[in-house]
Amino acid sequence: MTRLVRMLAAPDTAFAAFNALYPPCNIRLDEDTVLLAAPRQIRHGAAAIITRADACRHYVERLRKAGRDAAFLEYADALHGCDNPPGLEPVLRAAEPSRCTFEQRAEGILVNAGTGWPVTLGDPCISPRMSGGRNAQVATAKQAGVKAFLATVFKRAK
Repeated sequence: MTRLVRMLAAPDTAFAAFNALYPPCNIRLDEDTVLLAAPRQIRHGAAAIITRADACRHYVERLRKAGRDAAFLEYADALHGCDNPPGLEPVLRAAEPSRCTFEQRAEGILVNAGTGWPVTLGDPCISPRMSGGRNAQVATAKQAGVKAFLATVFKRAK
Protein backbone atom coordinates (compact mmCIF):
# COMPACT_ATOMS: atom_id res chain seq x y z
CA MET A 1 0.00 0.00 0.00
CA THR A 2 1.28 3.42 -0.92
CA ARG A 3 0.68 4.90 2.53
CA LEU A 4 2.65 2.13 4.24
CA VAL A 5 5.56 2.43 1.82
CA ARG A 6 5.71 6.18 2.46
CA MET A 7 5.75 5.50 6.17
CA LEU A 8 8.19 2.55 6.27
CA ALA A 9 10.48 2.56 3.23
CA ALA A 10 13.42 4.85 2.54
CA PRO A 11 12.40 7.74 0.24
CA ASP A 12 14.51 6.49 -2.67
CA THR A 13 13.16 2.91 -2.51
CA ALA A 14 11.66 1.57 -5.74
CA PHE A 15 9.72 -1.65 -6.24
CA ALA A 16 9.57 -3.52 -9.56
CA ALA A 17 6.95 -6.10 -8.58
CA PHE A 18 5.16 -7.76 -5.69
CA ASN A 19 4.59 -11.47 -5.23
CA ALA A 20 2.67 -12.76 -2.21
CA LEU A 21 2.42 -16.40 -1.15
CA TYR A 22 -0.82 -17.23 0.69
CA PRO A 23 -1.19 -13.82 2.38
CA PRO A 24 -3.99 -12.98 4.85
CA CYS A 25 -6.39 -11.15 2.53
CA ASN A 26 -9.24 -11.27 5.07
CA ILE A 27 -8.14 -7.91 6.49
CA ARG A 28 -9.66 -4.85 4.83
CA LEU A 29 -7.64 -1.71 5.51
CA ASP A 30 -8.23 1.92 4.56
CA GLU A 31 -6.81 2.67 1.13
CA ASP A 32 -5.90 -1.00 0.54
CA THR A 33 -6.36 -0.56 -3.21
CA VAL A 34 -4.10 2.51 -3.37
CA LEU A 35 -0.89 0.75 -4.33
CA LEU A 36 2.43 1.50 -5.92
CA ALA A 37 2.42 1.20 -9.70
CA ALA A 38 3.98 -2.24 -10.04
CA PRO A 39 2.56 -5.61 -11.09
CA ARG A 40 1.57 -7.97 -8.31
CA GLN A 41 0.65 -11.62 -8.09
CA ILE A 42 -0.93 -13.50 -5.22
CA ARG A 43 -0.34 -17.26 -5.16
CA HIS A 44 -2.56 -19.36 -2.93
CA GLY A 45 -3.39 -22.97 -2.20
CA ALA A 46 -7.05 -23.81 -2.81
CA ALA A 47 -7.12 -26.11 0.23
CA ALA A 48 -5.37 -23.71 2.62
CA ILE A 49 -7.30 -22.95 5.80
CA ILE A 50 -4.76 -20.76 7.59
CA THR A 51 -5.39 -18.00 5.06
CA ARG A 52 -8.32 -18.12 2.66
CA ALA A 53 -7.96 -18.30 -1.09
CA ASP A 54 -11.44 -16.82 -1.61
CA ALA A 55 -10.52 -13.70 0.38
CA CYS A 56 -7.45 -13.18 -1.82
CA ARG A 57 -9.45 -13.82 -4.98
CA HIS A 58 -11.92 -11.10 -3.93
CA TYR A 59 -9.12 -8.71 -3.00
CA VAL A 60 -7.51 -9.13 -6.43
CA GLU A 61 -10.93 -8.47 -8.03
CA ARG A 62 -11.14 -5.22 -6.04
CA LEU A 63 -7.60 -4.30 -7.10
CA ARG A 64 -8.37 -4.90 -10.76
CA LYS A 65 -11.56 -2.82 -10.53
CA ALA A 66 -9.40 -0.04 -9.06
CA GLY A 67 -7.14 -0.28 -12.15
CA ARG A 68 -4.24 -2.11 -10.50
CA ASP A 69 -2.07 -4.70 -12.25
CA ALA A 70 -2.93 -7.74 -10.12
CA ALA A 71 -3.32 -11.46 -10.70
CA PHE A 72 -4.53 -14.31 -8.50
CA LEU A 73 -3.05 -17.77 -9.05
CA GLU A 74 -4.59 -20.71 -7.23
CA TYR A 75 -3.11 -24.19 -6.79
CA ALA A 76 -5.58 -27.07 -6.43
CA ASP A 77 -5.27 -29.30 -3.35
CA ALA A 78 -2.47 -27.14 -1.91
CA LEU A 79 -2.39 -26.39 1.81
CA HIS A 80 -0.69 -23.50 3.57
CA GLY A 81 3.05 -24.10 3.52
CA CYS A 82 2.82 -26.24 0.38
CA ASP A 83 6.13 -24.77 -0.75
CA ASN A 84 7.96 -25.22 2.55
CA PRO A 85 11.41 -26.77 2.32
CA PRO A 86 11.43 -30.56 2.72
CA GLY A 87 11.37 -31.56 6.39
CA LEU A 88 9.86 -28.31 7.69
CA GLU A 89 6.69 -29.38 9.47
CA PRO A 90 3.78 -26.94 9.81
CA VAL A 91 2.67 -25.63 13.20
CA LEU A 92 -0.55 -27.44 14.03
CA ARG A 93 -1.75 -25.56 17.14
CA ALA A 94 -2.15 -21.80 17.09
CA ALA A 95 -4.90 -19.19 16.81
CA GLU A 96 -6.11 -19.40 13.22
CA PRO A 97 -8.30 -16.47 12.06
CA SER A 98 -8.99 -17.41 8.44
CA ARG A 99 -12.75 -17.68 8.98
CA CYS A 100 -12.80 -14.05 10.18
CA THR A 101 -13.07 -10.93 8.10
CA PHE A 102 -11.41 -7.92 9.66
CA GLU A 103 -11.91 -4.26 8.79
CA GLN A 104 -10.10 -1.12 9.75
CA ARG A 105 -12.42 1.40 11.39
CA ALA A 106 -12.00 4.92 12.68
CA GLU A 107 -8.64 5.75 14.24
CA GLY A 108 -7.08 2.55 12.87
CA ILE A 109 -9.03 0.15 15.10
CA LEU A 110 -9.24 -3.37 13.64
CA VAL A 111 -12.65 -4.98 14.13
CA ASN A 112 -14.30 -8.28 13.32
CA ALA A 113 -16.57 -7.30 10.40
CA GLY A 114 -19.15 -9.87 11.52
CA THR A 115 -19.59 -8.44 15.02
CA GLY A 116 -18.29 -4.88 14.69
CA TRP A 117 -16.26 -5.40 17.85
CA PRO A 118 -12.48 -5.08 18.25
CA VAL A 119 -10.59 -8.27 17.41
CA THR A 120 -9.86 -10.73 20.24
CA LEU A 121 -8.60 -14.30 20.32
CA GLY A 122 -12.03 -15.24 21.71
CA ASP A 123 -13.87 -14.32 18.49
CA PRO A 124 -16.04 -17.25 17.37
CA CYS A 125 -14.46 -17.13 13.91
CA ILE A 126 -11.00 -17.90 15.35
CA SER A 127 -10.11 -21.58 15.51
CA PRO A 128 -7.43 -23.13 17.74
CA ARG A 129 -6.25 -25.40 14.93
CA MET A 130 -4.04 -24.97 11.92
CA SER A 131 -3.00 -27.31 9.19
CA GLY A 132 -0.64 -27.20 6.30
CA GLY A 133 1.98 -29.22 4.58
CA ARG A 134 4.43 -29.53 1.76
CA ASN A 135 3.35 -30.53 -1.70
CA ALA A 136 6.44 -31.03 -3.87
CA GLN A 137 4.56 -30.74 -7.16
CA VAL A 138 2.90 -27.46 -6.15
CA ALA A 139 6.17 -26.15 -4.70
CA THR A 140 7.87 -26.73 -8.06
CA ALA A 141 5.01 -25.08 -9.96
CA LYS A 142 4.99 -22.05 -7.63
CA GLN A 143 8.74 -21.58 -7.90
CA ALA A 144 8.57 -21.76 -11.69
CA GLY A 145 5.68 -19.29 -11.72
CA VAL A 146 7.50 -16.78 -9.52
CA LYS A 147 10.65 -17.06 -11.66
CA ALA A 148 8.66 -16.53 -14.86
CA PHE A 149 6.82 -13.53 -13.37
CA LEU A 150 10.03 -11.86 -12.23
CA ALA A 151 11.81 -12.63 -15.51
CA THR A 152 8.98 -10.92 -17.37
CA VAL A 153 9.03 -7.91 -15.02
CA PHE A 154 12.78 -7.41 -15.24
CA LYS A 155 12.88 -7.99 -19.00
CA ARG A 156 10.20 -5.30 -19.34
CA ALA A 157 12.24 -2.94 -17.12
CA LYS A 158 15.36 -3.05 -19.38
